[in-house]
Amino acid sequence: QPFIKTYMYVKDDDFHTLRLIPDGCKTLIFYRNQHPAEYCTKESNNKTKRENFYSCLAGPRINYTDLNTIDKHLESIIVEFQVSGLRAFFNMPMHELCNMFITPQILGEQDFAELEEQILSVNDVRNCFTILDKFFINRIRRSNADILNFKRIDNSIKEMTTKAMASTACLSERQYLRVFEEYNGLTPKNYLRLIRLNTTLADLRAIALANNKENMSITEIAYKNGYYDLSHLNIDCVQITGYSPTTIMEQYKREKRPESFML
Repeated sequence: QPFIKTYMYVKDDDFHTLRLIPDGCKTLIFYRNQHPAEYCTKESNNKTKRENFYSCLAGPRINYTDLNTIDKHLESIIVEFQVSGLRAFFNMPMHELCNMFITPQILGEQDFAELEEQILSVNDVRNCFTILDKFFINRIRRSNADILNFKRIDNSIKEMTTKAMASTACLSERQYLRVFEEYNGLTPKNYLRLIRLNTTLADLRAIALANNKENMSITEIAYKNGYYDLSHLNIDCVQITGYSPTTIMEQYKREKRPESFML
């Protein structure tokens, strides 16, 4: 779909803390638990901010968040949007949501609040997806977004530099920066950082699970994905995930599955 990547239903009866790693896309999440979920985010002053939600729009961000639940189990409905898809349904610049978790109550939009009530109260979880379809169809009919800007971004995000992205979109760099921030929320530079790191993490996971001594080293993976050197990768990885590449590799090997991170 042009605006929504997927709907997901997630249930885990033995839930532990999950580290959410940003990938440049936005999500809408509903927690069908008895108690709200807790989001823990490290702020610029190095203090941890704790927020509790039954549902929220997770705005664009470039650092990790830890998800906890009081219930020790998790049942959630997740909507993952395409790179600029959220803008089609909410008539506001996406950079206003940067580094924020927005509840229906904060946003103050009646149909969004009603959506939360319906998703959290419906007995048959399969009905949640029908409810979501109706909500998004009604929303897109009232959208003030420019369809041309979605096409510009979709056609340009495979490029590796802001200059190349702007050229593919047939805009000046200044114009492209303005459009990209309005429709995605991040700057093109930060979006490319997330894409590069997530590609690198996928390579680390594949190698860790393969457990083959002839596989590439972390330094070789860094060069393969466009980092200047291992130090460059280490800095990006710690800033965005909170862990070094070596620590992530060790955790992948220990668990044999990528359940400690949502990528």
